[in-house]
Amino acid sequence: GGVGRRRRVAVVDRGGGRGILNMPDILAACNRFVTADGRGTECFSRVFGSEGLEADVKVAWEADVLVGVHGSGLNNMHLMREGTSVIEIRPCGAPPFLETHFEAMALSGHPVHVWVLQLERGLGPGPDPCRPGRLEALGAGDPYFWGRDRDVIPPPGAVLELLQRAV
Repeated sequence: GGVGRRRRVAVVDRGGGRGILNMPDILAACNRFVTADGRGTECFSRVFGSEGLEADVKVAWEADVLVGVHGSGLNNMHLMREGTSVIEIRPCGAPPFLETHFEAMALSGHPVHVWVLQLERGLGPGPDPCRPGRLEALGAGDPYFWGRDRDVIPPPGAVLELLQRAV
């Protein structure tokens, strides 16, 4: 049960690089999550740009929380309602310029809260939370950007901890 409508959580599926490799686990844990006020959650993945602008605006406007790996999908925060939240997942070894990008956007006058899950290797049990992106795996491109472009395996518990704060 719970009181009121379920909280809607849209998880960005980039449909390519910087992917959440354990998306099914994240969605399953998220859909079992109950907020502090007793509401359930409705969690789903979204490939922004796949169904047109009108559909993207509707998804972002109706979301209480937008979760995703650092990237353009999180720019949809500008379509969200006042008081909603973004959870930005930063890959292991992400370059320093990522540290303020979406926080600065939130501080630019749009009233969306930004929460950050910075993934690091070797912290706690479980699998390594980051996998090489396409260019890193090939040993190509600028190594400075390899950290930004890694695929991630965020621990579901860490995502839920931030979700509790975000709703």
